[in-house]
Amino acid sequence: MPDAEVPLMHVVWFLSLGADPNFGQNESRLRVEEGAIQLFSRPERNSGAALELAAWFCDMEILEILLGHGAKLENSFALHRAMMRKPSERIPFAERLLSLGADINRIRFLSPTILQGGILSRWPPGLVG
Repeated sequence: MPDAEVPLMHVVWFLSLGADPNFGQNESRLRVEEGAIQLFSRPERNSGAALELAAWFCDMEILEILLGHGAKLENSFALHRAMMRKPSERIPFAERLLSLGADINRIRFLSPTILQGGILSRWPPGLVG
């Protein structure tokens, strides 16, 4: 079995057992503690973490499966994560997410907007990407 099919099988299996694609850490809720920024430790039911990971590391099929099982795009920064993929994969993922209603102007805490990230990906070489 090709390695690419293993994560797909796991995702489908976990979802078939009732895994909630919106349960997990919520990056939009950060706190400052002793000068460091830390995630809240308690998982929440409005997390976009699964979609973000899929947009960053997985193939389009896993992204579509999560969305088909109720993952909420508005909970996530999936578009930001898609722009962290290797250059040849960024646009197809971004186009798909935008077609589903991802907000191109959504601000991520301590991260650039999508436009600013696109600018950073060109200069200086090696800084982003």
